[in-house]
Amino acid sequence: METSSQNSKINITISAKDLPQNGSCAILVIQEEDEWRELGRTEFQSSKKPKFQESLIADFEFGQIQNFRIILCSHQKGLFSEGFGYVQFTLGELIVKHRSSITKQLLDPTSNKSTAGIVSLIATEIKKENLDLSLRWRCKKIKKLSNKSSAYLKFYAIKPKGEKIKIYKTLSVSNAQDLKWDPKRITTQELCKGDENNEIFVELWEQKSEEKEKLFAVGSTLLQKIVNEGNDFQLPLIAPSNQNKKKAKALCVLQSYKFMQQIQNSLFDFFSANISLSLSFAVDFTASNGRPEFPKSLHFLDPPNKNVYESVISLLGNSLIPYMGAETMIPCFGFGGKINTLRGNQDSICFPLNGNTENPECDGLEGVLSAYENALKSVALHGPTSVTNIIQGITYMTKQQGDNKYTVLVIITDGVPIDINQTRKLISKSAKQAMSVIFIGVGDEDFDELKDICEFNSKKSTRDNCKFVLFDKKMKNNPKLFVQKSVSQISPQILQRMRINQQKPNKILMN
Repeated sequence: METSSQNSKINITISAKDLPQNGSCAILVIQEEDEWRELGRTEFQSSKKPKFQESLIADFEFGQIQNFRIILCSHQKGLFSEGFGYVQFTLGELIVKHRSSITKQLLDPTSNKSTAGIVSLIATEIKKENLDLSLRWRCKKIKKLSNKSSAYLKFYAIKPKGEKIKIYKTLSVSNAQDLKWDPKRITTQELCKGDENNEIFVELWEQKSEEKEKLFAVGSTLLQKIVNEGNDFQLPLIAPSNQNKKKAKALCVLQSYKFMQQIQNSLFDFFSANISLSLSFAVDFTASNGRPEFPKSLHFLDPPNKNVYESVISLLGNSLIPYMGAETMIPCFGFGGKINTLRGNQDSICFPLNGNTENPECDGLEGVLSAYENALKSVALHGPTSVTNIIQGITYMTKQQGDNKYTVLVIITDGVPIDINQTRKLISKSAKQAMSVIFIGVGDEDFDELKDICEFNSKKSTRDNCKFVLFDKKMKNNPKLFVQKSVSQISPQILQRMRINQQKPNKILMN
């Protein structure tokens, strides 16, 4: 399972007034499936307007659906099920929509209706040191490396139990006697994958051609050593066959040069200032999905069951809409369909899902699902699979939407675009804007070409802003894993955008 360096811990400070009882403690609970689990409780205060001194801690997991309640209980050691009132919220609602401070009416636990008393919550982040690093590596006087070869580096985080997680890979460079790699911008939390105790393992690969390469040398170190030593950092790299030997001769020494570091702002910093998400969906209406009236079709409607398109829209909508703040409107499009126009039926590689060419926005998740279902009744499945117009349109909309939005475009498709090279170019171009693209593959198509264009190439793009996830049987059976994999790169991509533009939470100019 992918780890996420964008997760953090949040302190929640609680106060209340006009309570119906003269004395209470506050209990924080989180919803897990159909159950609620206690995370912590404050001290007891004998007052109808308590200001609790003890704050409560919650994990902020970006993109995960996290429902919380603050329950007020009339005695310190009582069960949270015995509480006399509660308020319910998500961290997305608290941090983004209300900028880390929210006041809510107390609800009666029996009727779930408003009762006497209001509760105020303030969220602050428990800061974990996170520096923005500029890393440059070089290797000089490398023994046994062919002068005709080029070489690249791979970095991994090794967890205490031995799990190996890829951090990043450099481009391949030549000049065997003095290898110098381009600078890499990365945060300390990304470099250690969220745990400073993780070992950082380095591989040096020799490349004689695109098909012919071999592992040349390896070494390991710790984050703190890299940060503390800066330009003085050196790491001996030895032959892979000598890893278990206590005294092995180094084939070369990896050195850091032109090292730079500065404090890195977190996702919480930006969301609690004035950034929020803008969400868009694009749906595949090509004939390869199968005619919607047949049960084997990917578009078959069988309420209350959801087809794959409804499932993806619901899961990612519920995950990302809380970070849209007060905005509820979601631009949605279809592609590959045959639509009715004044000139008769025409093929369309981009049409508004709601049928409104003047305003393609749908109101919230229910609006998106309703527009999709209605489109199936009026749009004939046809072809081709092309998303270039949609990417161009959303890129333009992103450029125009102002300085406090970051766009996430979700494209759901059962096939590879016919204009794959043009799609690749447009994704690279969109990376210059405050925008990420998530491709979700459905059905049994071979998506290797689509996966390939989602791989970051620093020669063709200013930053990584694309992700591919296959919504297969494994993902259908594990919705939480699907959401995690789908949104895992959005946070690093937002922060990378901010770093490149040297933007701060209190002064954000996205375009």
